[in-house]
Amino acid sequence: MSSAVEYGTITTDIPARVDRLPWAKFHWLVVVGLGTVWIFDGLEVTIVGSMSEALKPADTGLGLSNFDIGLAGAMYVAGGCVGALIFGQLTDRFGRKKLFLITLVSTQSRQYSRRLHPIRHGISHAGS
Repeated sequence: MSSAVEYGTITTDIPARVDRLPWAKFHWLVVVGLGTVWIFDGLEVTIVGSMSEALKPADTGLGLSNFDIGLAGAMYVAGGCVGALIFGQLTDRFGRKKLFLITLVSTQSRQYSRRLHPIRHGISHAGS
């Protein structure tokens, strides 16, 4: 009994078959969904970019330098890339629906736990 694995080239006509499909409601749904996400992503980047000047003064409690703001922006992008690589592998292993529900529950539980914390919205209620 041989346990050798054969490696070869797989030929398929699936891309050509997909290209011949008529444009349907599903295609519009995908285009509109991706376009909406693209717009919101651009909006998020614009908001983060416009907020950078407001984070520089020391009286904000942060007093970030130009280097700090640049580093935060770079870490934001790097985190998105690393997260996409890690969660891409996890969704291949466990499925998109399951991973989406896990992220939804973990995000919501963090948001609800923040509401129970004694320091809210930058104001300490511990002394009052």
